[in-house]
Amino acid sequence: MLTSLVIFLLGVLLAPVIRPLARPLVLELVRAWLHVNEEVKRLSAQVKEDLEDAAAEAEDLQKAKERVQAEKAASESAVAPTSEKQNPESRGPST
Repeated sequence: MLTSLVIFLLGVLLAPVIRPLARPLVLELVRAWLHVNEEVKRLSAQVKEDLEDAAAEAEDLQKAKERVQAEKAASESAVAPTSEKQNPESRGPST
């Protein structure tokens, strides 16, 4: 209990001396923290935008790939019956 009382009294007596010295340091720390906070927000927004762009590009590429595959399948199915109609001998001997 005595130790707590001594520390309290030292704090009360030294506070007027320490406060003017510590205030600029505390203000500079808060200012630096705000700057870091803004920089992190800016960078995270930039990363988010980059990821959204990459996701949209990947989605476009996937759709294009699916479209090409569908067109290829459609052209293959359209070519097969046409070639049989044009060349009946390719089917083999008729019975």
